[in-house]
Amino acid sequence: MKDRRQFLQQTLALGGLAGAGLLATSAAQAQNAATAPAAAGGLVMELLLFRQGTLPPPPVDERNVSVPTPTLVREQLTTLPQGSLQLAGSAAVLRKRADYGLIALGGWVMPVPSNGTGTIALSDVLANAPGAGQVSGSLVFTRGTYLTVGLDALWVPKDGLQLVLSEKRRVKFNERHYFDHESFGAIVLVRAPA
Repeated sequence: MKDRRQFLQQTLALGGLAGAGLLATSAAQAQNAATAPAAAGGLVMELLLFRQGTLPPPPVDERNVSVPTPTLVREQLTTLPQGSLQLAGSAAVLRKRADYGLIALGGWVMPVPSNGTGTIALSDVLANAPGAGQVSGSLVFTRGTYLTVGLDALWVPKDGLQLVLSEKRRVKFNERHYFDHESFGAIVLVRAPA
């Protein structure tokens, strides 16, 4: 796991996982996504969940996923078409790879004023890939001196197996940030309001 994490971190530092073909997006896709609609003062967020490697055998990962009550409900979010997302190219590559697989993808615009926090239910913003199982949990975004994203995701790929990804980190606008678990990962991209 350490080798994979180092590889992913190194390739992210070099401008994305383009070398692995996971995060490749064309210039046209990036420009198209940059012109996606944004609400005044809203932040554009994208989230990609993907399987990596093989699923572990039971026992079940028994860590609890903290699911705070969403402060931003579906009506306050403007979902974006998947074709307009910068992570759409990565999702297309993941669908074709045997050693990885797309779990869910979503993009949305959300109102988070300066020095504010927003909590979103993942089920409100993600579209699960066919046959990928169920995803639940939350994403907490804080916009203060720094931008921070806390991701608590529960993935149930098959009967009796529950996998938890829980991580919080500081993020920067227009950079892809990788959240790691031994069996699945997430890429978060945050863009500033237009």
